[in-house]
Amino acid sequence: AGVALLGTPARAQRRLAVSFSPGIAFPAGPARFTEAYRWALGGGLGLAIPLSPRFSIHAQADYNRFMLDRLGYLGEAGQVLRDLFLSGFLGVEGGEANMLTLLAGGRGYAPLFGGAVSPYGTAALGGFLLWTNAVTLTVRSDPPQPTRREGGSELSLGAALGVGVEIAQGQRTAWFVEGRWVLGFAELTPGTRTSYFPVRVGFALR
Repeated sequence: AGVALLGTPARAQRRLAVSFSPGIAFPAGPARFTEAYRWALGGGLGLAIPLSPRFSIHAQADYNRFMLDRLGYLGEAGQVLRDLFLSGFLGVEGGEANMLTLLAGGRGYAPLFGGAVSPYGTAALGGFLLWTNAVTLTVRSDPPQPTRREGGSELSLGAALGVGVEIAQGQRTAWFVEGRWVLGFAELTPGTRTSYFPVRVGFALR
């Protein structure tokens, strides 16, 4: 009897849903991004308006902070700097890549088990803000010799495609797991587009 009260009826009543979804993200492209950066910690805040048990419209703000892979970052600088870093004579600090998206789109559901479990697909468009922090290279001599490479920022169009599964918990709450491919037209390196894969585990309150 409890299953009949789960996911689908709550969406059918068109309640505004608020969600929070922490998770991780992985660089996808270009090659310089995947070489110089590791996975990121991030999270998202979302709003959804159900239009039917099978479709809703969504808006979500999502932030990810990618940490610099120092050895990968030095890859284009040549073997001399890599050897200095590996031997402890060169320090590398900073250089984080930050990505903030504000996207809106739709989500289509395929309810199962009376709406208790709902696989879904999603697509969205919006804004993509990319900014990188300055990198400081320090040769460990006496005195130390630091060199600073400034970061930058760019605002561009962004898009996302994703799939997930929502698991209802009563009429007012649900858990979900979602993976996305996010593309930003901001250029982390000249002539390329920036993309990554965020994976989220979230909680929605209707």
